[in-house]
Amino acid sequence: MILARMLTPTDFGIYAMVMSVVGLLFMFRDGGVESALINRDSVTSEELAALNSFNALWGLTLTVGIVALGPMLAWLYQEPRLIAASAVASVSFLIYGFDVQPAALLLRAQRFATHAFIEFFALLFALGVAVGFAITTGSYWALFALDIALAAALLSGHIKAARWRITFAHPWRTVRGMLSFGRTLSIVRLLGHGSRN
Repeated sequence: MILARMLTPTDFGIYAMVMSVVGLLFMFRDGGVESALINRDSVTSEELAALNSFNALWGLTLTVGIVALGPMLAWLYQEPRLIAASAVASVSFLIYGFDVQPAALLLRAQRFATHAFIEFFALLFALGVAVGFAITTGSYWALFALDIALAAALLSGHIKAARWRITFAHPWRTVRGMLSFGRTLSIVRLLGHGSRN
């Protein structure tokens, strides 16, 4: 990988320390809602708005949680730079909170080629951003910039392709069944991860 030639092992070590927690939480970034939305026979605009409210709040919750874990990681690894690194890494979850719905809507419409196209070019864009950061800063921030740029590019591409408008609604009683499905799926993911590690 091109970044391996531009950064030091220490840079990758900082990134790996943060990802030891962020990587685990990444499995739950959608709260299982994406699968619930894809498998639903029909969805009303009110339900979509309620789900988007939940997704945004869930993304914010994960973001705050990762920021709060930063000092604990810094203490655990005796590396104070992990506090700021964790805070920066958490931004991706805030973005992914808004990306759940437009991405799921593309999959519901069976626009798989479009979805794959967006993912491919989002990754190229993110890699370009990371290389730019590596050239200008020569530090581990390039790796975190890659994650944030990828999340932002995916969100932008999915919104444009799905022609999706951000709407919010509350309460969530209209989508209680989908949230319950998502919660169950998240528990299954956690148990599956635990059985493999």
